[in-house]
Amino acid sequence: MVQTLGGFPLPSLDIFDASLEFEPHYTFAHDKLDHLWSHTLINNQQHVMFDYDYVWNSIINRSHHRSDRVVFPGAYVNWDNTPRLGVRGLSCLGATPQKFEWYLSKQIERAIHLYNSEFLFINAWNEWLRKPIWSLINITDFNISKL
Repeated sequence: MVQTLGGFPLPSLDIFDASLEFEPHYTFAHDKLDHLWSHTLINNQQHVMFDYDYVWNSIINRSHHRSDRVVFPGAYVNWDNTPRLGVRGLSCLGATPQKFEWYLSKQIERAIHLYNSEFLFINAWNEWLRKPIWSLINITDFNISKL
């Protein structure tokens, strides 16, 4: 059984065989990132954003060492939950398919060589159903075929 490591506090249970880094929430909760959040006013309401590159650089430069439990690395495509939450939602600035391809290739290398893992969990939440995600799927296929 695998435990999801994200931004929510979880009790320490010995029932899990492994853990996975649910990105970008794992980075939000566990990395000490100065200047992570930026804010803007939209219709007199505060909207919170974060920088894509800033979070990804934290992910690919993070130590892979954890407890004695097996940890599977994570990745994320983009984040924007404003379709559901409106201005109260959280959005990511600066994501592009080209950046995702580059960061994903680095995280695949880390999964293999540092985590000794055959698995990499990709959070590809897409609340904007109108946005094409197929190009990102093709990028993922391309990166995996290079291994």
